[in-house]
Amino acid sequence: MDFVSPIIGPIVESLLVPVKKHLGFLVSSTKYVKKMDTRMKQLNVIAQEVQDERDKAVGNTEVVPARVEPWLEEVKNLNERSNLIEAIGCFNVTKRYKVGKQSYGILEEIKDLEDRESKIEFTHAQRPLAEVGSTSTQPSTSTMGTQDNFESRDLIFNNALKALQSNEESHSMIALCGMGGVGKTTMMEQLKKAVEDLKMFDLVVKVVFGENTDRTSLQKAIAEYIGNTLVETTKDARADRLRKIFEVKSEQGQKKILVIMDDIWKEVELTDFGLSPLPNGLKLLFTSRFENVCTQMGVRIASIFRVGVLSGIEAKTLFFRICHLDGDQDELQRIGEDIVKKCGGLPIAIVTIAKSLRGNKKEAWKEALSNLQHHDLQDHDNIVHKVFEMSYKNLKREDDKAIFLLSGLFPDDFNIPVEELMMYGWGLNLFANVHTLTDARIRANVCVENLIHANLLTESDVIGCVKMHDLVRAFVLSNFSKVKQASIVNHDSMASKRLISDSCERILLKCTGMSGFPVDFNSTNLSLLILMDGYEFFKLPEDMYKRMKNLEVVSYVNMGIPRLPITFGHTTTLRTLSLRSCSITDDISFLGSLCNLETLSLVDCNIRRLPSAIGELKKLKLLDLTGCVDLYIDQGVLQNLHSLKELYMRASKGRPVRFAKANCDELEKLSQVLFALELEFYDNELQPTCVSFKNLERFRISVGCELNYGEKYSFRNTLNLVAECTELNESNIGDLFERTEELRLQVKYMIHLKDVSLHHTFSQLRILHISKCAELTHLFTVDMANGLKQLERLKISECPCLEALIGEDSGVGLVTLKKLNYMFLEDLPEMVRVCDNVVELPEMVELKLAGLPNFMSIYPDDSEMQPLFKKEGVTPKLEKLDISNMENLKQIWPCQMNHLEEVVVKECGFIEVLFNIDFESVCGMGKHSSSRLRTIEVKQLRKLKELWRYIHTYHNQF
Repeated sequence: MDFVSPIIGPIVESLLVPVKKHLGFLVSSTKYVKKMDTRMKQLNVIAQEVQDERDKAVGNTEVVPARVEPWLEEVKNLNERSNLIEAIGCFNVTKRYKVGKQSYGILEEIKDLEDRESKIEFTHAQRPLAEVGSTSTQPSTSTMGTQDNFESRDLIFNNALKALQSNEESHSMIALCGMGGVGKTTMMEQLKKAVEDLKMFDLVVKVVFGENTDRTSLQKAIAEYIGNTLVETTKDARADRLRKIFEVKSEQGQKKILVIMDDIWKEVELTDFGLSPLPNGLKLLFTSRFENVCTQMGVRIASIFRVGVLSGIEAKTLFFRICHLDGDQDELQRIGEDIVKKCGGLPIAIVTIAKSLRGNKKEAWKEALSNLQHHDLQDHDNIVHKVFEMSYKNLKREDDKAIFLLSGLFPDDFNIPVEELMMYGWGLNLFANVHTLTDARIRANVCVENLIHANLLTESDVIGCVKMHDLVRAFVLSNFSKVKQASIVNHDSMASKRLISDSCERILLKCTGMSGFPVDFNSTNLSLLILMDGYEFFKLPEDMYKRMKNLEVVSYVNMGIPRLPITFGHTTTLRTLSLRSCSITDDISFLGSLCNLETLSLVDCNIRRLPSAIGELKKLKLLDLTGCVDLYIDQGVLQNLHSLKELYMRASKGRPVRFAKANCDELEKLSQVLFALELEFYDNELQPTCVSFKNLERFRISVGCELNYGEKYSFRNTLNLVAECTELNESNIGDLFERTEELRLQVKYMIHLKDVSLHHTFSQLRILHISKCAELTHLFTVDMANGLKQLERLKISECPCLEALIGEDSGVGLVTLKKLNYMFLEDLPEMVRVCDNVVELPEMVELKLAGLPNFMSIYPDDSEMQPLFKKEGVTPKLEKLDISNMENLKQIWPCQMNHLEEVVVKECGFIEVLFNIDFESVCGMGKHSSSRLRTIEVKQLRKLKELWRYIHTYHNQF
């Protein structure tokens, strides 16, 4: 058997190896633990050295080898495990074995970590600035707002952050826009830090463009930010190289990159920087004063976040935080608050002035306030002045600059009517290559829109008006030597007296407290004069206008009963004359001598007679007689105004123009050449019957009633018709339907709208009010309803025979009113449905229903109930629901409406269930609810089951 030993021996030996190893875990357990502790201490020394090297590299923005972080993390985990291991006494064999095995395993891991550490090499190469560091910490929710935690900024900041986080294509490019100095770059820096802290992107590249863009320098700056060098010498080659770099860095969309382009002044060709088309995973963030620049570069309107000024409280907080006003300093507090008001919430002005006043005496504070009151911005390190000067100089069109300067004439916080800017601009010849009032109005609106996008003007709450920030206005007026215009609202100040005595070209004088115009004013260069808010008998020098030989525009606003000087008729250069809200008692025949007058406005001036001399104004293109009570027009006036294109004669106080037979004949002839007409035909024995409507592009016409147009400064093409159906058809007023934006009808013998529309459509209709149409059974056919692409508001009331809004006599199919945002149905006793087909109102935000006794359900949930609509979810954006006086209503909604904010239900009968769903989710109480519902008003109901129980349970939530 000797031959077996060479075979069996190695086998036995190999089997004994693991046995010996496991016996070693038991026998040498204590030795392994002690050795582990020693080696672990040595490893920790090495780890500390690596950590120090790593921290030094991070501090010097050097590249940290990729294996460092996982290596340090493994050492940390190994420490935690080794700390749990302790030597075990001789008698616990099982635990001795386990401890020995664990400590032996850790020794093996220590050896592996030491081997790996020897291969770590710190190259001291600079880390690309764009690379998001691995040490960023997750920000807490309390620090996610803007740096000052201003509520007005937090919402904008958080919405912009969500857009950056979104994967939707519409948010691939976003922009922060706002006027100069409002804090766009500050918010951009805060967003940059937030996305880095949240590790939303792997690379964040930032490049500042500024007013003067050097494409080559910017290309190199982007490459350096990423950690690359461009060696190419041509523009296209550098652009291609950047595109390839971005494609590689994004790893076909596996890595996310954010490129920030700060302070863009004009459209940038993204292809020059390798960013068009955008590689997968790459986003762009712009900051700019000019919204149109961002839209031209592809940013969608919904992705533009407008950074506005601070609120009054926020502005005061920022100002006093910077100037460190401590203790009982009441007078400085009051001066400071006045300074803050003049800053208008603009951060750059607040910060600049507050820093300059920090630690200064009271006199310095008073001087700062005085400078602001007198429009002197240049004493504050020129910073605020330069902010607006740069924006102004960057306006490309001279028209935009001219309208901007003209807007600066109006007082602080003034609602500036765009129509007045047009009329003044026309009179001053500000619009290049514009030959008609139509084109001038278009140009003025374009200029205003451009200035709003450039954040030099802001939108007003008053429709048809804009506003100018007080400091922007101060910038305009502080450049007196260049623009030669003055706005004087405090005529007692020395500065005002100096300006009046200088050679102004444009002056606005607020006359409150003045008895008359300064007698020593003698400016032959004056082209525009606006007088506002004067005493009832404000005096004007008799030879005043004789001395002002170059006047082109004169405007009186709210000047009581001004006595117009006789020499007014000698201003042969005058092109625009506007008298608004003045009680003119004098005979105005002398205005007929203004031979070059082209626009004449006598709005709300109570003129009772338009003398025949007005017919001598052969160049007159616009005549506005709005609000002239019970007006009588001399024979021949309308006939002789050969150049007239726009005529406005809306009544006031229910007393319209008194038409004589001659007036009717003249108006009928004049209407054939008019472009714009505003007129009311009612309460007159004689009325024009053959007025031509074919050439009208701008109109507000009422037949049978007063127009009652509430918006003072806006204009919509409007028809207000109270008549019989045949009368309307015979008048040919239907020629205007295709251009009508607002239509109000009270028509006898109209069964449906086609009875008056005939072959006409309503393609531009935005607002439709129907009332007291006794024979109306349904309003639209399906075809007609689908043609209402622009309809936003629908109101129907007191139509006793109305059965449905949309009938069946023109086919069946889906009816979609895409822009309708308001529907009001009232006192329709025969109404049983909206449509026999499916109606979708995807943009409707408000629905008001009243007096519909035949309705049982708004949406169907039970076949026995008569629904308003035949499908759920047809109003996905509905925010307000108002229901009243619906006796048979039993149910409102079987579905969840996440956008609903307000519900009002009153004076109804036997409602069984208000919402046939989980009320917690409707009211936003549920854990995962996204509802916005904030208000529920329920009163005067005979019976209510479901909702009462929930309201009783959760009444503290409302």
